[in-house]
Amino acid sequence: MDYGTLQVTTPDGQVREYPIDVGSVLIGRADSNRVVIDHVSVSRRHARLSIDGERVLIEDLSSATGTFIGGQRLPSETPRELPPGQPLRFGDVTARFNPATADAPAAYTPAAYTPSPQPATGATPPTPSRQRGPTEQAIVVSLVSPSAPMAAGATTTATCVVENRGSVADTLTIEVQNLPPGWARVTRPQLALSPGARDEVTIILQPPKTSEARAGEYSFAAAATSRAHGVEVRALGKLSILGFGGQSLDLKPTRSTGAFTVVVSNSGNVPAEVSLRGAESQGALAFAFTPESFELAPGESRPVRLQAKTSKGRFFGAERVFPFEVATQGSPAVSASGELRSRPPWLTIRWFVLGAFLIVAAGAGFFGYRQLTQDDTASTPATATAVSGSSTTQATAGSTTPAIAATTKPATTTATTLTLKKGGNAIVINSADKPVRSCLQLRPAPARNATPFSDICNGTKVKLLDGTGQPGADGFTWWSVQTEAGVTGWSAQGDPTTGEQWLQAVQ
Repeated sequence: MDYGTLQVTTPDGQVREYPIDVGSVLIGRADSNRVVIDHVSVSRRHARLSIDGERVLIEDLSSATGTFIGGQRLPSETPRELPPGQPLRFGDVTARFNPATADAPAAYTPAAYTPSPQPATGATPPTPSRQRGPTEQAIVVSLVSPSAPMAAGATTTATCVVENRGSVADTLTIEVQNLPPGWARVTRPQLALSPGARDEVTIILQPPKTSEARAGEYSFAAAATSRAHGVEVRALGKLSILGFGGQSLDLKPTRSTGAFTVVVSNSGNVPAEVSLRGAESQGALAFAFTPESFELAPGESRPVRLQAKTSKGRFFGAERVFPFEVATQGSPAVSASGELRSRPPWLTIRWFVLGAFLIVAAGAGFFGYRQLTQDDTASTPATATAVSGSSTTQATAGSTTPAIAATTKPATTTATTLTLKKGGNAIVINSADKPVRSCLQLRPAPARNATPFSDICNGTKVKLLDGTGQPGADGFTWWSVQTEAGVTGWSAQGDPTTGEQWLQAVQ
């Protein structure tokens, strides 16, 4: 059955008519379609045209560039009625459906056309008006895209052709849509066209050489906005960008004892496979990367842990610095330089070892000194004390001493090799013949400048509560003593200038 023809006009001005002899036809770039339109802006399965009695329906089949009725884009998978004479557009390709009747309807402007209400069931639908609208497809825009892919950072051009098919002079504003800012520039953003006039505008395309201009194909549009009619008409184009690679390395810190961080960045516009390696001129270092291989998207950066160490361990020796290089494998390869500080363990622990040695040596010296002083005390000649009547005579081998105060204790003879020590016992001796006082003084503190508060005389037995047996700052050896009567104080062991002893160890 003859339903009419579909007249198709491509952007280069070629016109072709397709007879519509079935109630539903597919339109697209694929050869299996009833209407085949070989143009880059048309999808393989773009739209469907259906005849339903007096109505003509158009349905967009989820195309990439859209299906338009009089400049209005149709929603996908939703059939819409085509008003009589209304122009169509599939991507950048314009079309018009001409019914088979002799008095085919003329075109209507989208603003002037109002769909008629649906007739009641069984009623005859009204015949649409055939009067031509005043702004039928007044502005026509076509776009010639770059013919070959371009390199990021280079410059190419596209050509936008604008035609005023209306009956009034018009001023048009030209702009590029759907590209990142700064990628495109229109040489003449405004055009003044008289009725029937046609003009061309050059669009300069210059995507930057950065990772933002990723390799691939970009769809964009040249849009012309009519001041006279207040409508925007667009034409779609394609821009293909070639890929380029680029990587950078940053090593932090540049000098370390082993732990580093390698920051790898992909400054290209294509994904990068990264594999890292380390190198040192003498082959004395080993390197471990975590991870060693990975992929980076354009513009992506990633930190990688690096552990460097000497291949042969050293326990002793001086610190050494090994220069090395970290690089990516492949082309182009990038690298970063660093230095490894190799410190043998001895340099870290030497001060601890030296400190421990000094502590042991000091302890051994102190112990030896104590043993020596105890041996000297033990070798002192034995002292014999004889008590007879009311007088007492003290004799030391090879010498005699003056008589000392009498004591009521029975006459005895005592020989001892005991030494004074903390917790031991002692008796007071040699304290009777002092020119000022006749007994040993007790003081509140172990110092000559401490004021005495009591005396203990010859023969008084005391308990040694505290003391080191070593001379103090004033040269005297002091003992904290307690008498049998409970009196406690500090007394000197003897006279350091003469060697005379005032306390003698007893059981």
